[in-house]
Amino acid sequence: MVIGIFGNNITAKVAFLVLRARGVECRLFGKLYSDDEALLHRSRFASRTMAISIDNLETLRCIMDCESLFEKSGVIERILVLNGQDSKGHDVELRARDFGYDKMGYIIDYNGLCEEIDRAIDGKMVCDVRGIKRDGGGFIVERDGCSEGLDRIILTDGMYDDICDFDVSEGRVGYDYKEYGMTINVEHEFLHNNTAIEWFTRLGPLALLPMRDGKRSNIVRTIPSDLARDVMELEGDKRNEFILSYLTNLLSGYVGRIEILGDVSIFPLCVGYGRQSKDDGICFIGTKSFIMHPIAGQGFNVILRDIERLAESICKSGGFSDFKGSLKRKIDVLSMLFMTHNLNQFFKISNPIISGVRRLGMGIFNNIDFLKRACVNNAIGTGFFNGGKGV
Repeated sequence: MVIGIFGNNITAKVAFLVLRARGVECRLFGKLYSDDEALLHRSRFASRTMAISIDNLETLRCIMDCESLFEKSGVIERILVLNGQDSKGHDVELRARDFGYDKMGYIIDYNGLCEEIDRAIDGKMVCDVRGIKRDGGGFIVERDGCSEGLDRIILTDGMYDDICDFDVSEGRVGYDYKEYGMTINVEHEFLHNNTAIEWFTRLGPLALLPMRDGKRSNIVRTIPSDLARDVMELEGDKRNEFILSYLTNLLSGYVGRIEILGDVSIFPLCVGYGRQSKDDGICFIGTKSFIMHPIAGQGFNVILRDIERLAESICKSGGFSDFKGSLKRKIDVLSMLFMTHNLNQFFKISNPIISGVRRLGMGIFNNIDFLKRACVNNAIGTGFFNGGKGV
């Protein structure tokens, strides 16, 4: 059995490496960037990071030598949650050591992770696909001057939808937040002490994520679309001055003076969930399956668990049926989509009564250990709703 994995993204590449490590014969189909395109891509994602939970580290370790990457990455040992822009102190504190862990996860540079993955792939990606056709129980991939057969295919994004001669629509249900995400690398005066901070402000959530250097962090910010457009219209220095003035007012009490490092990345936000194909030979993962709000940094972690479940399904039954029908998977994906979406919506409400209710609820939560343990386990990837990696 030969499986084709299609997509121009990190999901397709990791799925290829994981399946190959499990002994599954597979082919990777994507896009080869020119030098200029690669430089533009790196620049675009220069301020992006990936949160990797402890439970998913082994998935990465089995496909590449990533210890040097972990050594250069930030570590989360503690999380502080603040309700409101005017909070004078944190409302919730979660510490890994209180529940028997030394850390909850890593904050990894996105470009660094991509480089390690590309090094592991070592030129094994096919880039000249012209069409994909159904052929009896399998598929034919048309390439420049040749073609090849596949038994099953995995689609990870919409890159090849237009050249398939069969239905690959996922029937996505989604919601446009009319908001943008903004990521920035900053250097600050005080040490972060491996602490991640989550603010729920009137404009939307803001996360301060610790990087390897104790005085550097990555900021992930949600802003309304009209403000995002105003920011994007500003020139480089003026844009940084505008952003810096806002961040200083919010963060100076925690990290002191702030300096923006490099470019700011701004991108639209939405949420979506797609049904699986009814065709037994086709499976959707990655953004072809779901899109998640970045408020908790769990999107890529859910994708890694999906890849592990898919690999188990293929090795166990030779197909996708166990993965598609997995209740554990549905609970994991849908509960995370529900949590991230509703946290974002609920904490945006600026009504003083609602704010007071939130603060009361967070105070109660902060004093109940089993609830805090459940939250830490969920962040690590071993929580009840994560469902484990099995199908």
